Amino acid sequence: MDLRSKINDLEQKLKIQMDKSDKTVKELAETNKKLATSEKMLSEKSERFSELEKEQKNLKEVKSKLDEEISSLKSSKGDLERQLAAANEKINAIEKDMERSKDSLEKLAKIKEDLEQKEREIESIKKDLQQTISDKYIEIESLKNDKNQAVSERES
Repeated sequence: MDLRSKINDLEQKLKIQMDKSDKTVKELAETNKKLATSEKMLSEKSERFSELEKEQKNLKEVKSKLDEEISSLKSSKGDLERQLAAANEKINAIEKDMERSKDSLEKLAKIKEDLEQKEREIESIKKDLQQTISDKYIEIESLKNDKNQAVSERES
């Protein structure tokens, strides 16, 4: 009986151990499923991480190119601003020259008006002189005639 009781105890312990073993096998199977799922997720995450790294590298290259382009554009902007400043200076100089030319033209127009006025005065004086000369010529002729007549009268 003692042996029987030991066998029963051992059978019960064996059954408990078998139950534990079955439970552990089930847990192991579940853990293996979880592990497989985790490995699959890890693989997907690794792929996604690789893709993100490639994308990050591409973005860095794009950023680098954009930085170069910005630098180039800033340089071009500076050149254009200098050209604009030079052009504005030239425009200001031309405007000053135009203003001086305008003043000169106004002076020339005034001089031309004065000249035309003087020419009219000269023409008027010429006419007066011609009239005076003509009058004097007539007077001289008249005096000649009077002299000739007086000489003739004296002679006769």
